[in-house]
Amino acid sequence: MLEELLQAGHDAEYDAYVVQIGDSDQFGSGFVAANPNSKIPAMVDYSKRQPVRVFESGSILLYLADKFKAFLPRAAGDRAEVMNWLFWQMGSAPYLGGGFGHFYAYAPEPMEYAIDRFTMEVKRQMDVLDKQLADNRFIAGDEYSIADMAIWPWYGVLTTGKLYSGKGFNAARFIEAKKYKNVIRWYEEIAKRPAVIRGRKVNRVFGPLEDQLHERHSKSDFTRNTEDKKQARAKAAAAKKKAAKKPAAKAAAAKKPAAKSAAAKKPTAKAAAAKKPAAKTAAAKKPAAKAAAAKKPPAKTAAAKKPAASKKTDKK
Repeated sequence: MLEELLQAGHDAEYDAYVVQIGDSDQFGSGFVAANPNSKIPAMVDYSKRQPVRVFESGSILLYLADKFKAFLPRAAGDRAEVMNWLFWQMGSAPYLGGGFGHFYAYAPEPMEYAIDRFTMEVKRQMDVLDKQLADNRFIAGDEYSIADMAIWPWYGVLTTGKLYSGKGFNAARFIEAKKYKNVIRWYEEIAKRPAVIRGRKVNRVFGPLEDQLHERHSKSDFTRNTEDKKQARAKAAAAKKKAAKKPAAKAAAAKKPAAKSAAAKKPTAKAAAAKKPAAKTAAAKKPAAKAAAAKKPPAKTAAAKKPAASKKTDKK
């Protein structure tokens, strides 16, 4: 809706943030303040003096249509017809998503009764839409409206095989979607709208990277900040950083010969070691000490004179 308003020339710039329901973001205090029911989508209009919170998709579509006077006819009868189909979607989609989608694609064990019950209901709803579109270009007449915006992402996409389909199962084939030719024609026309192409990328966190725009803050984000472009920039930056480190590493490696030069000085240590024979020379002087010690016998000679003292004692 917001991209359609911008495409139509309205001043409807907006910021869109991802709410990761798998991480329980919807239960955080910030989101609960916008929607106490903890369900997506939710919106806060800060253009008012007092911010206005709006939740539930039907309420958001109606709020924006009234605010910008767009995609909702002013004539009472035409307006009522759009409102009829808008609220038809509010009452019917739970049977498609919470009923058929859950038991056909997500239930841990197949339940034949539940699958049969909700399959028949979805086929009935598709038949209702197909008959309505047999005589009308869009859901409520010749003008594209918020009724189309509400119904298309569920029932239109269902015909393509992209909803509730995976390995071994395909919802479109299971409900025989090919026979709803008017719904298929309607789906294909809306899918080509530029605003629809852009809008389907906003807050998308799965599928091809070029179709994922996790956050939207300006129209330039569609050309600059889809995931393929963001990842390409990150990869290029990492390569540039890695390349910048290589010359520095080479320069550091070039300094290693200096360390070898220092190692070249080791022979001087060997030269110093070569002086050790001088220590042996000093040790060679020890025989002189032995020669000096050889003079001790005269001390014994002096001691040998003691018997003379004994002779004097004999004279007494």
